[in-house]
Amino acid sequence: TAALHLVVKLAEGQAYEEVLDPCAGQGLLLSAMVEAGVGKHGTGIVENPIDELLARAISADLPVQWVLSRSTDWLEACSRAFDLVICESPFGLSMETVRLTDINGETIKITDERGRLILLQSVLRLTERGVGIFVVPNLDSRGPVSGVYHNLHRFGLAVDAFFALAQDPKIPMSKAAGGVVVIRRTTNQDIFVAKMSGDSDHDETVISNYRKRKRGSEFGLGALLNRESFRGWSH
Repeated sequence: TAALHLVVKLAEGQAYEEVLDPCAGQGLLLSAMVEAGVGKHGTGIVENPIDELLARAISADLPVQWVLSRSTDWLEACSRAFDLVICESPFGLSMETVRLTDINGETIKITDERGRLILLQSVLRLTERGVGIFVVPNLDSRGPVSGVYHNLHRFGLAVDAFFALAQDPKIPMSKAAGGVVVIRRTTNQDIFVAKMSGDSDHDETVISNYRKRKRGSEFGLGALLNRESFRGWSH
């Protein structure tokens, strides 16, 4: 899909030692990353035994470890660090609450959809220069005040970029991926926001502008928005 292709494009150009997909499904994205040499070793979490069998078949002899577990349970117990986290985030899941320790040593409660909690718990495993790249659902807002996006800064994390995807009119809005979000351990005060069109020249320009942290010649080719004024993905 266009979303997964964009995830791969954003990760290209660097060789990551350890790649995590906390919601790997049938393993297509993680296997593609490792096969392309973007990641040397992959770890994929799958919650369905049938998906695990398919993922193992798809990855064949690739250096990928598949773990059959509930994502949040595995992440809570995990002490490993990852250079790259990739995920097609699940959405429409139940609201849950987790208690986590922030960078000041304070325990805080985060209440949000389970899909966003998986996103947070996985990026907490990033190395200092690591990056998280997530496909997020259409109309995905910043969520509740007690939720993930509003509290990333408390863990030394921030949304670095958001790429809105061109929508396929054949796919219902409720089932479409809205975009790809990039999360890093960063002190940048701005967010790079752009609109992908499906045109190769346009999309390559967007990615080039992002890597240079450069405004595009028009809004869709890239804009730098102040994090404090950014209120959602509708910009």
